Amino acid sequence: MTIELDRHSLSELLLDRNLPPGDDSGVTSIECPIGMKRRGVETRILLTDGSNGNREPDGALIDLVRRAHLYLNQLTDGANRSLTDVAILNGTDTSEVSRLLPFAFLAPKIAASIVAGDQPVELTAHRLSRVSDLPHAWTSQTALLGF
Repeated sequence: MTIELDRHSLSELLLDRNLPPGDDSGVTSIECPIGMKRRGVETRILLTDGSNGNREPDGALIDLVRRAHLYLNQLTDGANRSLTDVAILNGTDTSEVSRLLPFAFLAPKIAASIVAGDQPVELTAHRLSRVSDLPHAWTSQTALLGF
C-alpha cells in the first residue's frame, strides 16, 4: 500500500506554518508492507515484512507437524501402542496426542509450504493447533487454512 502525503498541507496542519517558498517537494510517498485478506464477510489487514514470501520457516509450526507425524508413526509401527502409550512415551497427555494427530494428514501442499516458510502469514502454530475439526479433504483444508 502506498500512502501519499502533501508536505505543504501537513506542515500547515502540524506545525501551524507554511514550508519555505523554495521547497518544491510537494508530495511524499511512503510504501507500507501490508496486505488485505478476505475471509467470509470480514476483511483483515495483514502486516507483512515486504519480502513477498521470503520468510524463514516457522520452527514452532514445523515442530507441531513433526510431532503429529511422530505420534502417527508410533501408533502404526507395529508395536501395538495405544494413545496412552504414545503419550507416556513422549512425556505428554493423551489429549495432546489426540489433538495433534490429525495434522499428520495435512495436504501435501500445506506441509510443503510450512517447511518452506511459504504458509499464509496468519497461519501460526497456535492457530493450527486450535483447529478442532480438520477436514479430511485436502481442498477443504487448504481453504480453511488460507492457502
